Order: sequence, then C-alpha cells, then structure tokens
Amino acid sequence: LELARQTGMDIVDLDRSEIPDEVLALLNPSLAHAHRIVPVAVDGDEVVVALSDPLNATVLDELRFMLNREVRGVIARPRSIEAAIAKHYGDWKPELEDALYTMGLESDATSHTSEHADESTLPALTFQPGPDGAAIDEGSEAAALLDATLAFVFEFEESWLELRLFQGEFAIVTHFDDGSESRTNHYGLELGRGLIDAVKTLAGIPSSQAFCPDTTLRGRFSARAGERTLQVDLTSRRTTTEGATLVLHTREPAKLDLELTQLGLSIKEQRAIEKALEADSGLFLVTGPQRSGKTTTLYAAVRRLIDGKTKTVTVEQPVELELDGATQCPINLELGFTFARGLKAALFHEPDNLLVGELRDRETAGMAVDSAGVLRVLTALRVSGAVSAIHTLIDLGVAPAAVAE
Repeated sequence: LELARQTGMDIVDLDRSEIPDEVLALLNPSLAHAHRIVPVAVDGDEVVVALSDPLNATVLDELRFMLNREVRGVIARPRSIEAAIAKHYGDWKPELEDALYTMGLESDATSHTSEHADESTLPALTFQPGPDGAAIDEGSEAAALLDATLAFVFEFEESWLELRLFQGEFAIVTHFDDGSESRTNHYGLELGRGLIDAVKTLAGIPSSQAFCPDTTLRGRFSARAGERTLQVDLTSRRTTTEGATLVLHTREPAKLDLELTQLGLSIKEQRAIEKALEADSGLFLVTGPQRSGKTTTLYAAVRRLIDGKTKTVTVEQPVELELDGATQCPINLELGFTFARGLKAALFHEPDNLLVGELRDRETAGMAVDSAGVLRVLTALRVSGAVSAIHTLIDLGVAPAAVAE
C-alpha cells in the first residue's frame, strides 16, 4: 500500500486475474524473465503491465520503446509475479538471489501466438559462436539475460552495449545512436559474471586473458531470431584495477548487403556516385558520424566495382560483410597490424579498387590519398560533413593541394 501511494500505481491481484493470450504475446518471454513483469491488459492504446519492482521506471520506458504504445504500470505481489511468469512463460528455477530464471527454447514461453499479437515479438534467440568461439548452454540464466538484451537490440537496431563490472556491481548500458538517453539495467554480480563468461566464450576470448591490464581483445559471435541474424563484435578491456568493460557493437549484416539503388538516394545523387565510380582513379570519401551509414554506402559502392575483371582489396576493422570477388584484410591492432600496415600490404596486391574502412591517422590518410592517383580508393571519415572532411584531411597531414584535387 505504501508503494502504491508513493508511485500512484494501482494494485492488481494476479492470482485471480485471467490474462488473454493476445496480451501475453505482446511481451517477449525473455523480458518477462529478465525484469519480472507480466502484461495483464490492454486498455485502448495503453498496455497495463504488472511489476514486481514499481520503482524501476526504466522497465516501463523500455516497453514504451519496444511496443510503440503507452504503458502503465500496476503493482502485484512478487510471488504472484513469479507464479504468473511460470504459468504463462514457462517454468523458472531460481539458483541465485539476483538471477534470471532459466528459459528452455521449447518451453511454453514460445507457444503464445495470436492473430492479434505484436508482429515485432521475437522468438527465443539462438547463438552462433564466432570463428574462435564455442557454444554455451542456451538454457542457462546467463543465456536468458543475453537473449533479453539482444532482443531489445533487434527492436532498435542502431544501438551498442556496454557490460560494466565495477566495484562489486554489474550493469548493462544500452546506447542509442539517435541521441536518445542511454538505458542502464543493474543485475546481480554473480549473474553478471556468468553473462560476461558466456559472451567471451561465444566470441572466443579466453577468460584468463579477457581483462589483462592495458590489453584490448576482440571477438565476434552472432544471434539468430527466425530469419534474422544479428552480428555482435566484442571489445574487452580492463579499465581500472576494480572494474572492466565489455563493449558490444551490433549490426544486422543483411542490412549492409545493399545495392546503390537500395540506399534511398535521389536519382541525382545515385548518378553522381555512379559517375565518380566510373573514373579509373580517385578518392571516394564517405563522411558522417558513427553508424550513420558510411559502411553501408562503401559496401554498396565497392560491390558496384566488383566485376570479375578488376582486383578489389579491402582493409577493415572488423570485416563486417563478406564480399564475393574481393580480398578482405581484417585489422588486428593487438598484433600490430594497423590500418597503415594493412594498407601497405594491400598495395602489394596491385589492386584496381581499394577499400579502407576508415582514415584514422596521418600515415593511412597520406597513403590513401597518394594511392588515389593511380587507383580507386574508397574510404570514410567520421566527421559531420564534407566541409569538416576537408579540414580533417589537412589536420591528418594531407597537403591542401592534394585535397583540392
């Protein structure tokens, strides 16, 4: 009653409530387990959700984003919440005080379907290890939390994640590239460590090496939901003696596999790009902030150049899409294989077309501009626009006369 008074929320008795299947289907089972919530009704355009922690407003904000509808929270007894989740989304087995509850892929959690269900509802995910990774127990609590986290990313594709372990606490921070405020969820320390171990296993990062001081390690794995695949590129770094951070950049490779005609360009813009690519040499420079579509544009342009007659080489960190007909070289900074060294290696192949993922340093920028005098060089700068690119190239040591050309 006191919580109801403080939050202004109504109280619902889940033990006596009948919840329609179409309401239950609105919520991904992973999120129900992760946040201990149950949708109980639809009131017009508003979804009513029972919470075990009514002070956690982040959950309601997340649901508003995912459902694109107004969401109203109501209070239910924690035991009633647990019983409702077990009844409607599958059995759960508490093993840790702060843990999620195990979700089997063939449990009742995935059986709720209705012609009124939200089409964006995803099935439970399956995880594909990276080249150096290994499979994990997809029925584990850590896998359930990873499922819930990546299900949210599937809904909002333009995002990246941080798994933060610091001073005895664990949190998942979701960042949005549209400028929206980041979302932070806190979980039990033991569950957090289990999630980190699971992610490192999938990505092929040894647990004994993942948080070595002053060392950054990288890996990759993917998650599948039906016909959709999410690629996860992982960076692991120890930030202090008391904490560490895993950064997960996510992308759907299918959204990179586009032709120029599929980029949403005007006819005038498309023709201008095609004309630029017809030249035997020159610098094709794409600019924009992080995750603005630079890589997608570069891939579409280089695909246009791959014709079986010319040689195409790429230098990337990481290789985000395998291109038929191109030789692709992944950068590995930990082994000293920088963009500059990768570019030198690529030039030994005597390519006709050279894609350099990004200009980040003076040496790479200088070689890319010089090479553009004899071959086609496609690359990107992380700046706001074309005018800023001119100043950035000069700051990177490119001669103003070369920029002018």
